[in-house]
Amino acid sequence: MVDTGVSVNLLPYAVCRKIGRTEEDLIKTNVVLNDIMGKPTPAKGVLNVDLTIGHKTVSMSFFVVDSDGHYSALLGRYWIHANCCVPSTMHQCLIQWNDDEVEVVLADDSCDITMVEAPSWWGEGIKCLTDRQNQDWCFVNQSKNGVVPVQATGGDV
Repeated sequence: MVDTGVSVNLLPYAVCRKIGRTEEDLIKTNVVLNDIMGKPTPAKGVLNVDLTIGHKTVSMSFFVVDSDGHYSALLGRYWIHANCCVPSTMHQCLIQWNDDEVEVVLADDSCDITMVEAPSWWGEGIKCLTDRQNQDWCFVNQSKNGVVPVQATGGDV
């Protein structure tokens, strides 16, 4: 996720673990970052990785934080400038130089809202996004075609 309001690149510690890295792989730091609510959050460390966007791979540093954010990685102004990239929220794409070529990387046109808990949809004056009355589904997939409920199969989510 590209965020022009963020100065540095952020990686949740859960994602760090998913890619096979541990705290021993992090470069220690005493940096404290403010989360979206303005709460000071100490970084667990810095992780250097090769990041591929489109057909371009660059070495990048991420501050690893304990975060409840719903993103795999947050690319801030540091990445935008280092990558010579122009993000366009209006056109939902990134425009970047790849050697002597200009590459347009389109954003994913869908998003998944996972593990929706039925009680969060119930309440006075609150209506389900899909206008469905039954809560027999576990996921909502949103794309250019609208919001579509996705049923869980076999009890596994």
